[in-house]
Amino acid sequence: MSHEEKIALFENLESELKFNYRRMLLEKARLGRSVIFADSDGQPRRLKAKKALADLLHRAVEVDK
Repeated sequence: MSHEEKIALFENLESELKFNYRRMLLEKARLGRSVIFADSDGQPRRLKAKKALADLLHRAVEVDK
């Protein structure tokens, strides 16, 4: 596999992971469920999916500025 093919593969993988992460958050938010994250110390934290989705969208807007 060439270097360019590897780059394309990793870019595709990154895109698919982001898409499916958003899809999972949307579904969990719709159902009123929580998600589990690791904080900066590696400790598990529970967060409502609706809040996690709002945070994700807020960060996306910040990046676009």
